[in-house]
Amino acid sequence: MNETTVMDPCVECGQSTAFGFGRFVNRLWVDGDGEHIGYQCIECLGSVFDCDRCDEPIPFDEDIVEVTLDHLGYQVEWRVCEGCATIQVPTKKPRTWAQVQADPRVGSTSDPAGGDEGYWVYLVPSFYSPVMGCRTIHEDTVRAAIDELVRVERCDPDERF
Repeated sequence: MNETTVMDPCVECGQSTAFGFGRFVNRLWVDGDGEHIGYQCIECLGSVFDCDRCDEPIPFDEDIVEVTLDHLGYQVEWRVCEGCATIQVPTKKPRTWAQVQADPRVGSTSDPAGGDEGYWVYLVPSFYSPVMGCRTIHEDTVRAAIDELVRVERCDPDERF
């Protein structure tokens, strides 16, 4: 009789979560009730978080973390689904520096009128510039800053660049 041993089995489905078996990436350690101790594969996990606003489950890796300020000025993080995200990416491309400054993805700006070299755009923590590799855009012209602003993407506010 040939018995096969499953290495690091998923506590739900029993499939191997060991490296090289296809379920290693995104497996999570489960240390729940003492009976189910081990790894759970992402296929069985389904969702990790519930939306902080609507309580619906959010599929793995599709959560959005929004950072807002409460009435006292303290930072508050919300883990939300796409439908509940309050920072909506504008559908129209900004055309002026004033529109860039009013964009919800922009935290603050500075420009040559303020004594700086070029145009600086400081993004809110939940967005980053993949071209710049950070949450800051620095360009010599308003047009170049706008072109870069339309390329920004959502990110985890805790992510370090």
